[in-house]
Amino acid sequence: MVLGDLLRSMARRNPDGLGVGFEGKSFSWKEVNERVNRFGNAVLSLGLRKGDTVAILAQNSHRYAETYFALAKTGLVAVPISWQSAAPEAAYILNHSEAKAVVADHEYLPLIESISSQVSSVKHVIRMGEGKVDGLDFENMLKDSPGSEPAVEVIPDDVRALGYTSGTTGMPKGCIITHRQTLASLSDRNFHNQSLNCTPMYIKDQKPAPVLLATQVARQKPRRPAPYDLTAE
Repeated sequence: MVLGDLLRSMARRNPDGLGVGFEGKSFSWKEVNERVNRFGNAVLSLGLRKGDTVAILAQNSHRYAETYFALAKTGLVAVPISWQSAAPEAAYILNHSEAKAVVADHEYLPLIESISSQVSSVKHVIRMGEGKVDGLDFENMLKDSPGSEPAVEVIPDDVRALGYTSGTTGMPKGCIITHRQTLASLSDRNFHNQSLNCTPMYIKDQKPAPVLLATQVARQKPRRPAPYDLTAE
């Protein structure tokens, strides 16, 4: 069993139950599973393949949870980055993880742009958020992609995520997290119950036990200037 099996199972057993809610929006297990499949297939259509790394630079939202599971279903490796990271920190993690793509909230696109010349591995930047935008957009990618299960074989010992340390005593280090580790830590979780997630999802995603479904998600507001604005006090 792998992480994607959990979502598939809940979509089958409890299709109309709450999968995730965020800022007045709610999606059933069936809806979440279909959106996850659509995004996963869309990412694969960009040429990414199992084992490639995809960074996530975003605040809490239902799209973060959907990205998380889409990467798990396609065998891609999630690299969560703190939205409080300064440009040098983000550039280091992107380079060290050899990220092929970045999924980012629209407010962090200037940060990605500011370090683009320093990061050669990133080929695609996918924007999350509301409104129209040039380039790759999360919701537009869903519209143009099939809702069928991604045709990728994922096994328990495949890497699910690289969780980077804070780097307080040196440069951040990537910690490997597999599907097996994740599911072992979820063994006592009842997904028929609902919970409120107020913790930044990049922290949840770095640990073996993410609490991203059957969840009402609370957005985390930055308590300091955007990381790319290095002149702000």
